Amino acid sequence: DVENSGNYVYIITCHHVIAAGGTITVYIPNEKCEYYDDDYTFKGTIGNQIYSDKAVTLVGGDNVSDIAVVKINLDKPAVSGNKLSLSKIQKAHVISDEHRVRMLETIFAIGNPLGELPGSATAGEVSYLEREVLITEVGSMVLMQISVLTNPGSSGGGLYNLYGELIGITNAGNTNYSAINWAIPIELESGNGFLNIA
Repeated sequence: DVENSGNYVYIITCHHVIAAGGTITVYIPNEKCEYYDDDYTFKGTIGNQIYSDKAVTLVGGDNVSDIAVVKINLDKPAVSGNKLSLSKIQKAHVISDEHRVRMLETIFAIGNPLGELPGSATAGEVSYLEREVLITEVGSMVLMQISVLTNPGSSGGGLYNLYGELIGITNAGNTNYSAINWAIPIELESGNGFLNIA
């Protein structure tokens, strides 16, 4: 999920996606919605390294909420060596007040299954709006239960309604049952949600 400001692009993802550190690659779809275009691919290093020469850096992460924010500096070149204009990047539209999330609403997720298939889309429904669940290596969380099929590598991808509005971020799946998966909601009744945390 993308938020633009100045010559930087801020991306909200799951903390567990970047927690191990090391090289991070951000794939941005080009105008044809294709991935693996080197002009739209940026790399960085997450960890204790000096970030001055990297296009992608970590702004911050929180294990309790499983939310992290990374930043792309568009003054730094993409993998191709070229620089990308901010005007080429489309910001995700968050859900409006007129379209509240409802149970059994059709939704779709965009992710990167197995870390090798960026831009993969899967559809499903909202099974439950706010359910407290125990997530391995994170702890107790209040999440949206979804029937959207998610796979390892899809965490941190956007979850959208049929209006194309961002409603959540996929973050966990159930290894025993494929139709029970989880997303961090954009907002919760408690007032929290990934947008406020980010």
